[in-house]
Amino acid sequence: MRTRSYLSSTAFGLTLWGALSAGCLGIAGLSDFRVDDMLDGASPLPDASTNDASATEAPDAARTDASDGSAPADASDGGAQIDAMVDAADAAPPPSPGLSFVHVPGTGVLVGATTTVTLTSRNETGDAVPRVGSVVTFATSGGTSAVTFGPVSDLGDGRYRATVTGMTAGTKVDVSATLDGAALKTPPVPLRVVAANVAGLTFHMDAANADGAGNFGGAGCPAAGRASVKDLSTAASVGTLAGFATPCAVGSGWAGAGTPQDPHRLTFDGQDDHVSFGAVNALAKYTVIAWVRKTGAGTLGNSGNGGLPAVFPILSKGSAEAESGPVDINYFLAIDESAHFASDYEQVTTSNNTPLTGTAAVRDDEWAMVATTLDATAAVRANWVNGVQDVALAPVAAPSPATMSLFVIGGSNRTSGVAQGRFKGDVAVVLTYDRALASAELVAACHAYSTRFGFMTCPP
Repeated sequence: MRTRSYLSSTAFGLTLWGALSAGCLGIAGLSDFRVDDMLDGASPLPDASTNDASATEAPDAARTDASDGSAPADASDGGAQIDAMVDAADAAPPPSPGLSFVHVPGTGVLVGATTTVTLTSRNETGDAVPRVGSVVTFATSGGTSAVTFGPVSDLGDGRYRATVTGMTAGTKVDVSATLDGAALKTPPVPLRVVAANVAGLTFHMDAANADGAGNFGGAGCPAAGRASVKDLSTAASVGTLAGFATPCAVGSGWAGAGTPQDPHRLTFDGQDDHVSFGAVNALAKYTVIAWVRKTGAGTLGNSGNGGLPAVFPILSKGSAEAESGPVDINYFLAIDESAHFASDYEQVTTSNNTPLTGTAAVRDDEWAMVATTLDATAAVRANWVNGVQDVALAPVAAPSPATMSLFVIGGSNRTSGVAQGRFKGDVAVVLTYDRALASAELVAACHAYSTRFGFMTCPP
């Protein structure tokens, strides 16, 4: 009989009898059976036949039947049965994973960027289980996106986490996991890897890379918070933080720890905070995208006669000013008092305003990707919220060149610097292109940044 280092009375279905206090354990049908010394790490059991506490009995494998010196006397019945039962226990399936599930804080990730994937352990009824010491393996299936997983960390509270790096752009994959060798019963989660879209990119502000060298703007706040932000496109314009008491005051300035719950961002107080880049980035056709979170009522502004009457400007190139091409509005993105995203521009030659307001809600305290597209040569103009077209209107004319108008994030300014409305909330990313992006490109942009903000509602 093979000696085992463990024995489970439940697995073997044996009848245990005898007095444990006497130092003996009897098993029905087995006259010479003894508990393996390694069962619980205790000292070797005394020989019951001698009742000598100093004597020990040899392991089964070393004992032989005295009649022929070849095999244990009881190997023909009990020993074989125990071997069979132990083998059956060895082949048992892994423990059930219950309703444990996988979570990724978004729907996509940029090539070369990282996010996280977390397995949270649950029992069969979905209750939290503080499961520790388990072996967790993450994997993908389907789709053409490629990712790599870093080492899995046991967080000590029933959660297991690994970093995910986007390697190759493609269609969505399903992210799943095994827990102690068992596949999860809950569905996998989708994740898409997206390549950065640089075709026609004319401006790129990113609070997570404020200086173009990969440094967050709030490093060392408040003593060393950055008073400027660099455009990451080839234009490399530099914006000046204006109106901020310090670059990192609470509710005003650089903020965030770089997690989906607390992303890197530039926070505007809605009173005088704004970033001015000067008279740059005039576009004859365009896409303007911003990842924003409105946190309350700022200072109302407007975009001039015939334009948006009472709105909170997010960003603009131009403001309500003289009806003159050089100081006209090239683009103007805002949220109205009914929480709808709106845009405006003034037409070339006539300086007429062309406001466009949608119906999708941009709720306070929720991240959203807002965008507007315009290409008069292709009869394209639309507002977009979270990668979905909200409202569209064929343009009458191209935008005024607005060569002297100021490009401002956090509000709107006249060329004199006079404020025309301020935004209260967070702005993390701003992108502009000298072309109207297609629907698929805007959907991809939504996926690309979603994991930074814990955003789960991008279109498939």
